Amino acid sequence: MPTIPSLPTLKRFYKEAKVVDHPDSAKLPKLAADRDLSHKNLSLSRDSYFAVSLDTRPLKTLYKDLMPVPSKSLALALAEEWES
Repeated sequence: MPTIPSLPTLKRFYKEAKVVDHPDSAKLPKLAADRDLSHKNLSLSRDSYFAVSLDTRPLKTLYKDLMPVPSKSLALALAEEWES
């Protein structure tokens, strides 16, 4: 049976990942209280948006926009994934 070479581990370029309030939370669109969640508006939040920061720098999208996360539980899951 051939041996499988071990994969090199990637070096982390940050020390910690944590969840913070999104800096532009007031400017982002909100879901109205009378509207129900559906598959068309899952990216909207009713209250505030969150962001994941790596060493105090928030994550950005490919277009260099700050990445808003609509729920704290999803932001915690993203931060935990960056930590692993």
